[in-house]
Formats: sequence, C-alpha cells, structure tokens
Amino acid sequence: MERFNIKEIASYIRSNISNELTVEHVAEHFNYSLSHFSREFKKATSFSASEFISALKIECGIKVLGKNSSVLKAQLNSSYLSSGTFSNTFKHLTGLSPKQFQKKMGLLFDDLKRHEQKDEEGSINYPPITFKRFSENKFTVHIKAPDSFKGIIFVGLFDKPLSSRLPIRGRALIRSRSCSFDDDIQPGKYFLLVCAIERQINPIKYFILDDCLRYVKHDPVEFPLKNSLEFTLTLRKIIPEDPPITINLPKLLKEGLEKSFFKK
Repeated sequence: MERFNIKEIASYIRSNISNELTVEHVAEHFNYSLSHFSREFKKATSFSASEFISALKIECGIKVLGKNSSVLKAQLNSSYLSSGTFSNTFKHLTGLSPKQFQKKMGLLFDDLKRHEQKDEEGSINYPPITFKRFSENKFTVHIKAPDSFKGIIFVGLFDKPLSSRLPIRGRALIRSRSCSFDDDIQPGKYFLLVCAIERQINPIKYFILDDCLRYVKHDPVEFPLKNSLEFTLTLRKIIPEDPPITINLPKLLKEGLEKSFFKK
C-alpha cells in the first residue's frame, strides 16, 4: 500500500471543503478503508479527519459572516444542511453563535486595535489563573518572527491538538516576543499553538486566520513540569495539514483585558 501522504490528503480536503465533503468520501477517493484512513490521519496529525473537516467548514462560514451576509448563507457556504448542526458546531469552535459572532465582530475589532497600538511591551493572560502552583518550574517560549512583523502574537496551550476549544492557558503578546507559563496548570498533556496577526484595516482579517504566521507543536507538553522548559520557535506560513484556527482570538483578548490581566 502507498505511503499515507498527509499533505496531499489535507490539500484535497481544503480544495473540496465547499462541497458536501465527508470522511468517507475522502477515504474512498484515496482508496483507503474508512477505518485505516481514520487511524492513519489521526496518527499523522494528532486530530481526527472529521474534526479537521468540521473546522474548515466553519472557516468558510466565518468568511461569509464577515461580509455581513446572513447566517443562512454562512450555513450554506459551510455545506451544512441543518441550521442546528451548523450553529452548534460554530459555537463549539468559536465560543459564539453565528449571530453573536457577526454582531460582536466590530466591537472586538475596535478593542483589538486600541491595544495593538500600545507602545510598551506586555502580555495579556487568558483565562484567569484558578489552579494552585504544582511546582516552581516554568514553560518559556521565545518566538522568532520577521523583523517586518507588526501586530499581536497569540500563544496558547490546548488540551487537544485542534484548537476547537478555549486554551487552557494563553498569552496575547504586544511587541514582546517571549512569555512564560508558571507551573500552575492542572496535570495533563497540552499542545502549543502560536499564531501572529498582522495589523490590518479590514476587521475580517482578525477573524479569518487561515493565512497568518503560526507554529504548531504536535508533541504535547506534560504538566506538572519535571524541569523548567524553554523553547525557541520560528513562525512559518500555513501548511495543508495544519489545524484550522477557529477560536475567536479577539474575544479572548477582550476577556483577558476585562479581568485586568495585563502584565508589563
């Protein structure tokens, strides 16, 4: 049997996502049994093919909502036949219903622009810290971005490799390029995702993150930390098998600010 080519498969899914694409269809197209395809896809990416397809479909819906189109048009553009399934999936992946998302886009954009212009370096925490310290160790991330980059860098630790839920812990970096997570995170394995959003004048660009620079760490980081860890990573452009970034980052930023977690 041919080697499982995740780049080719992910590219095919992305190219055909506007159709009523299913995991079964993709497996059949590449001449795999459903069970073998599903197993190999998850082995190659750490997330399931169905999660990948759902997240890409919701991206399609966000693009339509950003153009002030109706929720129905967004649903149809996402290839969902059921409005309930579309709305539930959308809320699961972004934290807001389609109507809420569209209504709040402008307000969230204004908040983001205000804090993007800050002169000082700093980072905004999200969500608030609620767990006790498990050790004195730290997980530190240093980020290499192009010298020309101007914007906000989001760093998040997720309980799954597909960022379909809110991060367990995150930072929004303004001008700075480093951040640390104290070992106050519940024991478990967490996946690191970083994305950088350039300053934009078009609000939709802050919500559609399919072309932003990023870094995806497929190997999880295990907490509590046995030793302090330090990573230096270089942001890169998206590759086909990267997980879609559907979480509402401007909303996370606003919530962090409202809870007064801005640190210089």
